Amino acid sequence: MANKNKANALVSNLGIGKQKVQIESTPEASETAKESRPSVEAGCKAGDTRTTIILNKELIKKVKFIALAEGKTIKDKATEAFTTMVEKWEKENGPIPQY
Repeated sequence: MANKNKANALVSNLGIGKQKVQIESTPEASETAKESRPSVEAGCKAGDTRTTIILNKELIKKVKFIALAEGKTIKDKATEAFTTMVEKWEKENGPIPQY
């Protein structure tokens, strides 16, 4: 039951289900916004995004070793781990709502 309460808190904190406020903008304002902050999708494959995480040095060394031994990238291994984590969580708690 505690997991469902945590999930509800996360849903609330992420703004899921809240009304989205649309702000009117001009083409000039849109261009300024695009220029002031580089896109996190720049240089990524379609559907991917860029993010930064801080990990324990020894852990990342081991992940790099495993990736190299399997002929994969760290990104591949991270994607596998995150996918497994999400699938396990959804199996135990139900689907994560789209937001």
